[in-house]
Amino acid sequence: MKYLLTIIILVTIISSSFCQSPPQLINYQGVARDLSGNPLTSQNISLRMSILSGSPTGTIEYAEVHNVTTNTLGLFSIQIGGGSVQAGTFSSINWGTNSHYLQLEMDENGGTTYTMVGTTQMLSVPYALYAENSAAWSVKDDTVYTYKNVGIGTNNPTGKLNVTDGNLRVDRGQLVVCGGGTSGGKLILCDNQWKVQVRDTLLAGYGSSMMFMTQNTNHAVLTGTSGNFGIGTLAPQRKLHINNVMRLEPRATAPSNPSKGDMYMDDTQNKLMVYDGTIWRACW
Repeated sequence: MKYLLTIIILVTIISSSFCQSPPQLINYQGVARDLSGNPLTSQNISLRMSILSGSPTGTIEYAEVHNVTTNTLGLFSIQIGGGSVQAGTFSSINWGTNSHYLQLEMDENGGTTYTMVGTTQMLSVPYALYAENSAAWSVKDDTVYTYKNVGIGTNNPTGKLNVTDGNLRVDRGQLVVCGGGTSGGKLILCDNQWKVQVRDTLLAGYGSSMMFMTQNTNHAVLTGTSGNFGIGTLAPQRKLHINNVMRLEPRATAPSNPSKGDMYMDDTQNKLMVYDGTIWRACW
């Protein structure tokens, strides 16, 4: 090599106005010098910038190259994130995990024969880019909130809260679904087996009961201890216990393929019909 190169570095984040997302670029300014400390003036040079994760010898998370010309003082300026990409995606760097290091390599002739100049840890300034993601959250008194979708176990949430491959648990509290206007609120529970499981170890008051209530007066409850189902009562005494009038919609013909114990209201005879295992019989 003709020169042993050293670099004096000044790194700053590109400024942006308040409430705007910071651009995915970092200003980088340096002075190229030879071994004697003399600047490499008005010279075409090539720079390869690599961002390493975890340590000065860590995995390259992103890399790019720049071809620039120093000025009469040996000074050059580039924007990291705006070069010719060699590896990774600058906007995908997760500044919130691990420490990050900037590795600089140079070819003083403007070619691709790079020589290592040095590696330095990236401290607070680049993490303004990480704050871009944090800016989605706001704090008011003891409340933290966001108007964006939140994903847990997924980086592509399709709802205000999207939990994938995990449990959502509420201890000593309530999970409340409220609707506004005429649409009301909906709680939809489904999986490929179409079941809802309630464990009595997580319930109190009614043990392992599952309750459906409207306006605190109309009840439907399935008790886990007896397996009884009650409508209009919180204490069903039979497998089906209805505390009010039950209606069977009349039908003109008997159901096909009946089983013993089936019943229906006959619209022609105006009678309650019960299948005895052989024929349909009127209850009166």
